[in-house]
Amino acid sequence: TGDKQLEQAYESLEKKVQNKATRKAVRAGAKVLLEATKANVPIGPGNKHHEGGLFRKSLVVRAMKGRRGRIGVSVRIKNVEKIITITQGLRGKKVKGVRHFYPAVIEYGDEHRQPLAPMRRAFDSKKGAALSAMRQIMETEVYAAAKQR
Repeated sequence: TGDKQLEQAYESLEKKVQNKATRKAVRAGAKVLLEATKANVPIGPGNKHHEGGLFRKSLVVRAMKGRRGRIGVSVRIKNVEKIITITQGLRGKKVKGVRHFYPAVIEYGDEHRQPLAPMRRAFDSKKGAALSAMRQIMETEVYAAAKQR
């Protein structure tokens, strides 16, 4: 019953207002996933090149590039160049030209480490909460806009 009422109220709005409500709802869901991902990311000890916890601090919610008829956001990494490091060889010697993308190693693993998959675990554990947050914002926005009409 609530779904049909919400859907009817949503369909009665003009496209611009629908898009605004959808953007807010999707962003609210992404923020739930962002916080869960941050909680799952390990904090490294840091070194002389970067402080510990840089991966966690660099996670943000960003709008995806607009495509006709689509609205989306993603949890992604800002300042990627700060997280890509030159790999250290044996005895601390730098291996020239070899770059190491730490977030990918944490998520997917490599030949030396098992994958920790903080983003996958966050999605699996919080998708229900993200959907609830999206629904709550959608209801609030749609019914407020419908009331103003």
